[in-house]
Amino acid sequence: MSKHCFIDLETTGTDPERHAVIQIAGMITQYGKVLDTFDFVVKPFDGQIIDQAALDVNKRTREEIAEFSLPDVVQEALLMLFGQHVDKYDKYEKMFFTAYYAHFDYNFLRRLFENCDDKYFGSWFWTPPIDVAQAAILKLQKERPTMLNFKLATVAEKLGIEVKDEELHDAMADISLTKEIWDKVT
Repeated sequence: MSKHCFIDLETTGTDPERHAVIQIAGMITQYGKVLDTFDFVVKPFDGQIIDQAALDVNKRTREEIAEFSLPDVVQEALLMLFGQHVDKYDKYEKMFFTAYYAHFDYNFLRRLFENCDDKYFGSWFWTPPIDVAQAAILKLQKERPTMLNFKLATVAEKLGIEVKDEELHDAMADISLTKEIWDKVT
């Protein structure tokens, strides 16, 4: 079936145990064709830490994120969306969780599900997640020594993909770049 769920998250820090998810965006594809897209903004759970440095990166304010949708509302919307593409009760039908530096997004989204008292995150996705950065390094291994870093924008530019700096660190823009990188390297 080869369904991929390309996902990018924006967070309030780097530790899924302490920090919050504030944006979840992505696209569900099958054989390269986009079946669905989604983009949710998420209010942190009470007690989750919000690092100002993270807000500076994703260009959000504390006041803005205080008005975002409640996490359980977003998680329920994700369940409905995922359910349109996967039968979570069929262990042979899942999507590939696909992201740039995938373990970061995977661990944060899994933690959000746990915080919503949902222990069935694994019902939707094959493990392990697919890391687009790992796929890209196979294509760019000879060029890597000449690259300043291996960040999403750097890799996209190296592959000839247009990058709009002002859009970086918006989860929907980042997932679009991730999908374009994936298409170029696979």
